[in-house]
This record gives sequence, C-alpha cells and structure tokens, in this order.
Amino acid sequence: MKDKDKTKKQLLEEVAEMRQRISELEKLQEERFPAGFDLGILEHAIMSSISGIGITNMEGKLIFVNDAIVKMWGYEDKKEVLGRYLPEFWDGDGVLETIEILKKKGGRIGEDIGKRKDGSLFHVDYMASVIRDQWGQPKYMFGSLVDNTKRKLVEEELKKAYDELERKVEERTLELTKAMDKLRSILDSSPDSITVTDSDGVIVDCNQATLDNLGYASKQELIGKSSLETIAKKDHKRAIENLNRVSEIGSVHNVEYEIVRKDGRKFPASLSASVIKDASGEMRGFVAIAQDITQRKKAETALKESEALLREQKVALEQKNIALREIVAQIEIEKRKIRDDIAANASAVLLPILEKFNEDESTQKLTDLLRNHIERLTSSFGGKMQKIGMKLTSREMEICNMIKGGLSNKDIARLLNISDQTVEGHRKKIRKKLGLTNKQINLTAYLRGL
Repeated sequence: MKDKDKTKKQLLEEVAEMRQRISELEKLQEERFPAGFDLGILEHAIMSSISGIGITNMEGKLIFVNDAIVKMWGYEDKKEVLGRYLPEFWDGDGVLETIEILKKKGGRIGEDIGKRKDGSLFHVDYMASVIRDQWGQPKYMFGSLVDNTKRKLVEEELKKAYDELERKVEERTLELTKAMDKLRSILDSSPDSITVTDSDGVIVDCNQATLDNLGYASKQELIGKSSLETIAKKDHKRAIENLNRVSEIGSVHNVEYEIVRKDGRKFPASLSASVIKDASGEMRGFVAIAQDITQRKKAETALKESEALLREQKVALEQKNIALREIVAQIEIEKRKIRDDIAANASAVLLPILEKFNEDESTQKLTDLLRNHIERLTSSFGGKMQKIGMKLTSREMEICNMIKGGLSNKDIARLLNISDQTVEGHRKKIRKKLGLTNKQINLTAYLRGL
C-alpha cells in the first residue's frame, strides 16, 4: 500500500514502530560500542591484522577482506578478490561443507587447503562464524585465517623425526627383546644357579637351574624371598659379611656355603657375587652364581681317604722292602757259603780223585774235561752260560762246554759218537747264535772269557 493511500492512524503507527526500531538499534550500538568509540580504530585494527580476515554474504560472496588475506592468497589488490565466491580460493569441497555447517551451527574451527592466484596450495587454519542482525537472522559469514604452511612443515618434520625415533625405538626394543631372550636362554641353559637380588638381598629373578637346584616349581615361589633363606643359618653371619664386602669392593668369588632346598635338605655350594649398577653408576642390586660342589666334596673326601690308604700302603711296603732286603742279604750269605763249600769240597775231595785218573793215559782227555767242569762249577761261567742257554739247544750247550775245555772237533765227535762234520755244523750255529758270524773271534777264547 502506498503512503498516500494510508490513513493518518496507520502512518502514525508506522512512525512509532520506526522510532522503536531506531531506539533498539541505538541501544544495541551503545551495548557493542561504548560512547565515544571510534569505529575507525576497529577498522584499522582489522585491516592491519596479520591474520587474514574476510566477510561474505550467506551465499559465500566476498564483501570485505583485509590486506593480510589479499597477500596470503597471492593477490596485489582487493579488487581482484572482492565479489568472488569462496570456493574459488580453496582446494576441494571442504569449503562447501564449512558453509553448510556455519548455516546450521553458527561457527566452526578447522583446517583446509588454500589455493593461491598462481595455483599453488598452502595450509590454512581458520575460525569462522555467522554474523546475525538485530533480530538474530544470519546476515554475513566472518572468517579469520592464518597461513600454517610453516607449522605444517615443522609438524611434518617433527612427525618424520618422531616416526624415525619410533622406528629406532621399535628396532632397539626388538634388539633388546632378542638379546634378553638370548640371555634368558643362556641363563636357563646354565647348570649353575644364577640369582638376581635387589640392594637388600631380596630375590627378584633367577634362572631355571636355581629352581631345579633348590626344588622350587616356579619363580613365583622364590621371588620376594630373602636370599638368606636359601643359606644355612650357620652361614648367615658370614653371608652378611660377604654381602657387605661385595657392596664395598664390587665382587667376591668362590665362597663356600651350605645351601638349603625347599624341602629342607642341604648341599654344599661355591658362590660368587658381584654388584649390579645402573647407567648412572648407582648400585641397584646383586647377581650371584652358585655351583653345587657335592660331587667335588665327595671326590675330595675320597681323595683324602685314598691318600691315607696310600700312606698306609707305603709304610707297609717300606716295611716289606726292609724285610725283603734282609732276606736277599741272607740269601747272598747262603750263596757265598754254598760256593765256598762247593769250592772247598771240589778242592779237598774231587780234585785229588782226578789226580789219580791222570796216571791212566786213556782217560786223560775225559779227566781234563771233568776237571774243567768242576772248575766251571766253582766259577761264574755256569751263570753266564745259563743266560746264553736261552738261545742254545742242550746239545749246543754240551758242545760249548767241551770247546771251552779245549777239546778238538775230533775229540768231541769221538766222545759224543758223532761225525766231525756234525761237530763243525754245531760250531757254526753256535757262532751265529752268539753273534760271532763273520767276526775274527776265536770261539774257544770267547767261551773262556765268559
């Protein structure tokens, strides 16, 4: 309806309504901006802000931008930007999603990819909100933007560094895990008990041999116990003293204790212990290696018993040797006496008889041979010939005696009723057995020299 067609009453009502709206606007103005506030200052602050600031209508058409946003997008003048729509300045459809969310929720904070005048892309952090009129209706969309490309680069570098660090940590963790598994395998394959305690001597870990040797089924039964509980009470004082020594000097070796099993049985063990330190050099506990020396102790006992037995046997043997030497000495005396008796009897009895045989020429040769044998009986020739006899036959021994007596081959043949050639054959065999073959040694002289 045109104003000329309105009644005076209608016109007055419209004027009153307009005054009411003007009053509300003035009141809103006073609430937003104090009295005397210069809006030019606000405009200057917005224009000089290092953050890019832009305002669009609700369709996304730019109606205001500051210098920072123009520079951020690579333009030289605002005129190149104003009047254009937001999607032209962003890569992808993220900006359309942001506009829809602003219309529904009234604000959003996020990240997106900006697209410069030259087509290059860059990262942007933004904070966007809706500007409403005095009646609360959406009027404009406001955005504050910051180029975070450098921050993204730093983040990417940090992420790479973190990923690399994480990779190295994983590799190192894997290496340590493998090393620990290998160490655990080595420890569990050791026949000696290996126990780890804290600085107070409380057991915190052990190998399989420790469980086996002490008779425990699992570590849970042993961990948390004082290491003194595994040592006989009679050795407690010495064990505490040695633990203090380890703390002072770092280690002790081959200390013998009596170890107590879970069932109360005991066995001897040789123990070595050393300090465990952390990376800063602080003492964190102890590691002890104990070896069951039951068999060694038995061997030592057996050795001592053997040594005592040997000493007894040595004394008995020495006594037997003394008795034997006395017997040998007595035998020598008896032998000398027998030789003296034989020699005396031969001189006093046999030789005078032989002298009578000398008067008969037919028995002269036989008499000489008999004399020779009697003299040999009283000399060392018999013993030497007994040794040679190991090589000679009885016939050869007989012929040797005749040769030594000075008989010729013919005499020997006649007395033995054999031929001269047979005697010669025996002589050659005798020379060979005595090692005289091809040697210029007279057999008679050799035999007489024995």
